Amino acid sequence: MSEASISQANASTVNSMANHITPQQQQAAAPSIADLDSIPNQLGHAVVRASDGTILRPPTGTLSERDVGIVWRLMLEIGTVLEGGSGSEENSSGGGEGLQRVTVGFGCVNYAVGLWDGCLYVVKKRSS
Repeated sequence: MSEASISQANASTVNSMANHITPQQQQAAAPSIADLDSIPNQLGHAVVRASDGTILRPPTGTLSERDVGIVWRLMLEIGTVLEGGSGSEENSSGGGEGLQRVTVGFGCVNYAVGLWDGCLYVVKKRSS
């Protein structure tokens, strides 16, 4: 069997498999993250890589990329959030002293930020 025919056979197998994957299966294959849509009074949310600020889950609702960038830079200024804590279970059990959650309030809006597994979870919420 020639290399070209093997490539074609592999491509058709992959295409056939892709046609049978349901959205639920795709969701299950994605990394498990919190259901940020279920947070009460939330106006939007995003997920950002803590190390470099790369947006991993785009902002929703009224949360903008600009807002997310400002919050990430704020976390850099705090420093201990990104340097001292990884948000892993070993840190939350007392092994590390890094900050894992912070809420910043601006008038009628709060930004709740949590660090877990190298990612910042940013949620924009109405103030109570």
